[in-house]
Amino acid sequence: MLVKKKRFRYRYILILIILFVIGIFYGRSKVLLKTISVQGTARKREILLCLSFSDGTKLFHINEKKIKEKLFNIPWVKDVKIHRFFTGNMVLTVKERKPIAYFLSSKPMGIESDGSIFQLDAIPDSLPELIGGDFSTDALGWAITFINALNNKRFCRKIYTGSDGPITRYKQYKIIWGKGNYRKKERYLDEILKMKMKKGTLDMRFNGQVVYRK
Repeated sequence: MLVKKKRFRYRYILILIILFVIGIFYGRSKVLLKTISVQGTARKREILLCLSFSDGTKLFHINEKKIKEKLFNIPWVKDVKIHRFFTGNMVLTVKERKPIAYFLSSKPMGIESDGSIFQLDAIPDSLPELIGGDFSTDALGWAITFINALNNKRFCRKIYTGSDGPITRYKQYKIIWGKGNYRKKERYLDEILKMKMKKGTLDMRFNGQVVYRK
């Protein structure tokens, strides 16, 4: 008798679960899109202008992949997460690209810390400019490492990229930074600048040495 009661109880619970799942799927199919909210960026208007839905659009029938394809056509959009709620609200959480430097091509191009390149709306005054024409993976990689290491306007305003690593100018000096150990080299450089030598080149491509040339 007890076994039959347990079986009946399990079947009853199973039926409730099945009905609950059916209710969810049925409810999802009836929910209409009411509002779109944008988070993570102040440029909400640009996001919303890319999207258009007719009245009566069913929220859970919207193709997320197509929404992302449209938004990824905006150069400054790095990632988008989409959340939909039974209240009829769709929330878009947008992650913006954050350049650490830029260079000029036919249009200004931003560079992120991971090396990703994207088109900028305008030339940013606050970012270092990469100059030189050698924008190979290796040259850009050392320039990015240099900016991330020093991250100051004193040596990072204009950076010439090339096979010898970053090259910058500071006051009357041309500084060849070489490849790597940039914080340590900055400390060396601070000591050398105290000597107030005449105009020349400070070459730090050599391990543990700074070569001064007039």
